[in-house]
Amino acid sequence: MNSQRSQRSPTILLLDVNSFKRINDTYGRNAEDEVICEIAKRLSKTLYPKDVIARINGAEFCILVELSDPKYGAIAVARKILSCFEAAYTPDKQQLMVTASIGKHDTLKVQMPLKSYYEKPRQQFLILKHKKRMSISFSNNV
Repeated sequence: MNSQRSQRSPTILLLDVNSFKRINDTYGRNAEDEVICEIAKRLSKTLYPKDVIARINGAEFCILVELSDPKYGAIAVARKILSCFEAAYTPDKQQLMVTASIGKHDTLKVQMPLKSYYEKPRQQFLILKHKKRMSISFSNNV
C-alpha cells in the first residue's frame, strides 16, 4: 500500500466472528477449521487483491484497506465484509449461520504503538459482540 502517493487513508477493520467458540463446542475442531477457511475464502473474493487480510486470533481477522473517504468508504467495505456471512456455512454438511462484528481504526494519522491500532477497533466490537448479531461500530476518534 502506498497511501501517501495515492491520497488514500490506510484503515484497519477488525472482524470478530460472534459466538465462534460454540461452533467448536457443538461441532468440533474440524468444523471450526472449515468455517475459518471458508470465511477467509469469502473475504478474499469480496475484497480487493491489494487489501490485507490476516487472521490474528481464533475468530478475529484484521483487514487493512486504503480508502479515499475513510468515513463512508469504511462503511461500504464493512457492509461488503458482512455480506460474506449472509449465506450459511456448511462444515461437515451442517448448515450454520455465522455472524460477525466489525470495528474500525483510521491508521497512520497519529504516531502510536502498533498495539494501539488493534485495541481501538477491538474495544468497539467487543461491545457489539454481546449482541450476537452482525454489527458495525466505528469511532470518530483516532
